[in-house]
Amino acid sequence: MINLKKESTILITGSSGLVGNSLVNKLTSKGYKKILTPSSKELDLRNQNQVENYFKNNKIDYVFHLAAKIGGYKGKIDYPAEFIYDNLIMACNIVESSKKHNIKRLIFIGSSTIYSNEGHQPFKEESLLLGKLEPINEGYALAKTMGLKLCEYYNRQYNTNFIGLVVCNIYGPNDNFGSNPHVIASLIEKFYSAKKNNLSFVQINSSGKIKREFIFVEDLVEAMLYFIEHANTKELKTFVNIGYSKDVSIKDLALLIKEVVGYPGEIKFDELREEDMPKRLLDIRKANKLGWAPKTSIKEGIKLTYDWFLKNKCGK
Repeated sequence: MINLKKESTILITGSSGLVGNSLVNKLTSKGYKKILTPSSKELDLRNQNQVENYFKNNKIDYVFHLAAKIGGYKGKIDYPAEFIYDNLIMACNIVESSKKHNIKRLIFIGSSTIYSNEGHQPFKEESLLLGKLEPINEGYALAKTMGLKLCEYYNRQYNTNFIGLVVCNIYGPNDNFGSNPHVIASLIEKFYSAKKNNLSFVQINSSGKIKREFIFVEDLVEAMLYFIEHANTKELKTFVNIGYSKDVSIKDLALLIKEVVGYPGEIKFDELREEDMPKRLLDIRKANKLGWAPKTSIKEGIKLTYDWFLKNKCGK
């Protein structure tokens, strides 16, 4: 175990995103003052020279690599080269510079899309590379897989302390409402708008049958802080799954959000819609054995997210 000292210099890439924003707020509330949060304009993580110079000019102790090229279905279809290149080159640059400058610990965030839909669920860490990847997410998933393997191999060869966390779908305050929203953010907006405009029904662009796992962003932040302080990479050997341990159908999720928002109308699903992977659930027993578990129920998390939406995004 290490102590993340208040005087430590901490680099957070992707600090303006859902997870990054929550992590910055948490560290600030705990009294950390040396938090580096460069924007993409200030630091292009795809540029090796820029990344190297940034590490050289700042005495960084810890790194949380959260930045990623992300997007919806259409983006992944139209720009597959960018999804694999941008995410892979960012991982390579961050990991290499972290090694060269003797970073004490690095947290690298992976995605549950690294697992094949041919694998047994819930997915164990050992399921990586067993079967074909979901075609739409292949480029992104390959880049994330390589990032996790970079951490593993650097630990093995250079005795670094680089920790990979593979995460399910994330939601919570500061989600990207209104701009390529995630599932829960999108449904909150739909039901709020329908309630506000007295619509008789809400149309969901899903059959409602597929199941997904969602983790509240504050639980993920707690996991990152827990593992950066407690993880022993020799014990870990490879990455750790971080999730909620239960999945929910889109239909049940919609019904829950309808209840939280207080929308009285009907929900219509697209029964004929062709959908991707019917289920994606992580096995988090390894994380549990190492001392971490999620705390926030899906209903509680949605209530907190909706409260934040009303205060910060409603009518804006």
